[in-house]
Amino acid sequence: MRKLILATLSFVLPTAALATENATVEVTATRIPEKALTTESIIIDKDKIERNSIKTIADIFFEEPQITISNNGWGQISNVYIRGLGSKYILFLINGAPILNDPSTPEGTPDIDFLDFSSFTKIEVLKGVQGALYGSEAVGGVINFITEPENKTTLKIEGGSYDTLKETLKTGVRDKKSAFSMTFENFHSNGYDTTGDGDRESSSYHLINFNLKLIPKPSVKIKQFFSFKTGRNEYDNGEVNYQQILTTINSKILTSDRSILETVAGYGSTKRDYSYGTYTGETGYLSVFKKIFFKNITMSPGVDFKESKANSPSTGEKTINTKAIFLNTSFKTENLSLSPSIRAEKYSSFGTYTTAKLSGSFKVEKETFIKFQLGNGLKAPTIEQLYSYYPPMFGWPATYGNPDLEPEKSKGISAGLLKVFNKDNSVEVSYFYNKIDNQIVWTYDASLGYNTYKNLNNSKVEGIETSIKLSLTEKTQINTSYTYTNGRWSNGTNTYKIPKVPENMIKTNLNFKPSKNLSLNVENIYYSKRFDDQYNNRILPAFSIFNTSVSYKASEKITISGKILNITNKKYQLSYGYNQPGRSYFISIEAAF
Repeated sequence: MRKLILATLSFVLPTAALATENATVEVTATRIPEKALTTESIIIDKDKIERNSIKTIADIFFEEPQITISNNGWGQISNVYIRGLGSKYILFLINGAPILNDPSTPEGTPDIDFLDFSSFTKIEVLKGVQGALYGSEAVGGVINFITEPENKTTLKIEGGSYDTLKETLKTGVRDKKSAFSMTFENFHSNGYDTTGDGDRESSSYHLINFNLKLIPKPSVKIKQFFSFKTGRNEYDNGEVNYQQILTTINSKILTSDRSILETVAGYGSTKRDYSYGTYTGETGYLSVFKKIFFKNITMSPGVDFKESKANSPSTGEKTINTKAIFLNTSFKTENLSLSPSIRAEKYSSFGTYTTAKLSGSFKVEKETFIKFQLGNGLKAPTIEQLYSYYPPMFGWPATYGNPDLEPEKSKGISAGLLKVFNKDNSVEVSYFYNKIDNQIVWTYDASLGYNTYKNLNNSKVEGIETSIKLSLTEKTQINTSYTYTNGRWSNGTNTYKIPKVPENMIKTNLNFKPSKNLSLNVENIYYSKRFDDQYNNRILPAFSIFNTSVSYKASEKITISGKILNITNKKYQLSYGYNQPGRSYFISIEAAF
């Protein structure tokens, strides 16, 4: 009975979340939660999310160490890169459910700028190949957006450059057995001229979401999230009106003093209306798994089911699904942590594929860790690549999908050394390598007389990541990171550099907190020159920009914040021909009730 009570308490009590990645912070995207110190991960906590709240999800990643961003301007479609691999090789989750990747897009990627980060209390970035955990797309990494109900009522008004205005109302209640919160949000910005054609690219949206947590009895925990968002984004020579629905349900049942039965279910739908047609992508997901605890070992067998549906002018209505069985294991001693995983998955589009992964860490001495990871992954062909049809136009031949495509296959390894001096001072260096074969490309087939998709290319990415966290004084913290990325792709005849990704990237953040009510933040972001296109014809120049923000808690109920982006008004681009914002000013006032 005593064991059951202790297990129940650890099961229902939330994990402490500190601003630094110390021994108490956990990563849940690993399926079996692991300490952040012993995983190759990035944790974005609620303080950092709120500090960047006027901007987009892509802007938060732009400021994060070891993550690269490309887009066509502020608020436009963004591509996220982890260790040189873009969004099509990254799986995006909400509360552990992979429902964000949009099956109606050519690469099956989400538009992360449709997401509203006021919904999230934590973002986990799991780096490296994670195919054994989640299957397709998890080649370069996994990004998990986490929601929790908040026990407060606040009204926040934000505004600034480009006639930007954002209003957010949050309200929540909590008792011993339940918690509930809702968010209402409106946003509008007239934007700026991204291309120099004199036309400003505006955007607007309306959002409502709720979070519910129930603990009907000590051994049962249920969490539900629901979000409905409608918006409009103007882009160069066009616009898109979109509607997004996201919902997840997570449950945990303590079945004995040694086991927990968990269920993760989710549904995501994105509808995009353009002048030339409507594109709708839907994803349904269900995972059931059991965690069984022994003295030093946790085992978690389970099953997954995922169905993806697309309806677009190029594909019509098409559906693909996957079924998987998996086993995740965690072995821990005082100095050693090992996490082997294996997954067998059946895809309706091509058959069965097996992935495996081994990750772990070893404590060499006090607060010195060696971390490693190796595994394989896959990127399944998308509905667009399998079934699309585009008629001949403007002198171009027709395009037909290829239902005989095979999955792209990857292998990845990484290893690193972490030295932690205390919770505010640490040094880490890591090496990573990822190889992808069988890459799917759009190409002209002379024997058929039309364009189609084929498994032709391969790529290799390797590099080094370093990060330093240093407490200069009790009130001053500096974090800096350097990432070297050497990415190449080949068509069998020629080899080119992977576009958009800088060979050298440095990000530095200085935080000064002179009092408990006042915080000042200054950051610098540097990208070296890089190619814009896959055949390396266009160069994006190097750039270095500075941002700053300040937050002042005027009273127990009033917080005033301000930020200046691109302080030096630097002209730079993340995609060729599309300018990033110049010097921009924003201010916010938040009132708690």
